[in-house]
Amino acid sequence: MKNSLRLICLALGLVMLFCSLSACSGFGKKTLYIAEGQLEEETFGIGFRHDDYALALKVQETLDAMRADGTAGTISKEWFGEDRVITSDTYTREPVISDSDMSLQKVLDAGKLVMGLDPGFAPMGYQDENNKLIGFDIDLAREVCKRLNIELVLQPISWDAKETELSTGRIDCIWNGMSINDGRVREMFIPKPYMKNAQVILSYDKKIMGPADLSGLKVGTQSGSAAEELVEGLANAGDITLEKYDDFFMAYEDLKLGRVDALAIDLVAAEYFVTMSKNN
Repeated sequence: MKNSLRLICLALGLVMLFCSLSACSGFGKKTLYIAEGQLEEETFGIGFRHDDYALALKVQETLDAMRADGTAGTISKEWFGEDRVITSDTYTREPVISDSDMSLQKVLDAGKLVMGLDPGFAPMGYQDENNKLIGFDIDLAREVCKRLNIELVLQPISWDAKETELSTGRIDCIWNGMSINDGRVREMFIPKPYMKNAQVILSYDKKIMGPADLSGLKVGTQSGSAAEELVEGLANAGDITLEKYDDFFMAYEDLKLGRVDALAIDLVAAEYFVTMSKNN
């Protein structure tokens, strides 16, 4: 009997050791997949108050100059390994020039541009391990402010309340990988798109190839995001359970724990999580 107990204990010990070694070596590690079938292609834009044309056009003019001289492309390569900044001659809505528009002068007199951002949207703007706000959009905005000889002030906001934060004057602009859609064009002035993006599906299940494969599944996304609108439309048409989160970091944690089956998420954020998963 004693020998049998010793053998059982030894076997359990070996199993625990194997599991420990497997975890350390990455054996059995799950792989993140970005589904080939996209939810929607889109572009990013910077949001300003509805009639703050003077400020918006000056920021856009400066950003266009950075695109032309290669500075924006260099910043993009540092974050993405390639130049993803686009040039567009078309405004999302035709600006109205007025001598009574003091939006630019107000910012210049204050010596600062208050930029609203979601602090959990990597790699556009987020907190690193030292709680410092970093990101592609932050670097772009900092260079714009440098050329305007003003300070960049970073103001974290709830993404679900971004329109209210802007309209009440707490921030001067929303600059954080904001998808351009008809609703946002009505709510604010977004001058020109500056980067291509897409809404995609992120999952550990390689069988999820596109939106049609989400039926019967639990899908997570960020409240107030463009992805939320798309998944709500799918959920109304089919058997999909939508889970909403304050930011994509929280949604990603639940995906890892299996609490949701997939995430509806921006391509840039999905790529960030895939890279982070491979490096951890």
